[in-house]
Amino acid sequence: LKNAQGSSRIVILTDGEETCDGDPKEAILDLAEQGIAVRIDIVGFAIDDPALSETFTDWAAAGHGQYIDVSDPTALERALIDVSQTQYRAIAADGDIVSGTVSGDAVALSAGRYTLVIDGRDGETMIDIDPDAELLIDLTK
Repeated sequence: LKNAQGSSRIVILTDGEETCDGDPKEAILDLAEQGIAVRIDIVGFAIDDPALSETFTDWAAAGHGQYIDVSDPTALERALIDVSQTQYRAIAADGDIVSGTVSGDAVALSAGRYTLVIDGRDGETMIDIDPDAELLIDLTK
């Protein structure tokens, strides 16, 4: 990944807790410390433990990705398709992050200033949303 051009993506598909005596979160943070731009999405299949789902959510957030919990094969297929699509992040000044899929469903953002990051594209874009106006950004181009 260190020599890859642009940002990279890792998708982890899991059906339970880590049992190999590793520290996945530490490994995820280590990638960032090495300057490796990577997005890590985690898809959990039939995870029945809420604490484990919280752990996976935390790991995905550390990797600037998302955790998706699915319970049946149809939802699993949809989740894997979703995480393979180009993703974006709107990062608010207070650090809150709203993620979405380019060409996906529209998302509502509160008024404020955001840094818009689109995976696979160089750079960032600043956007300001006025509280008295509606702003539509087309990310498909």
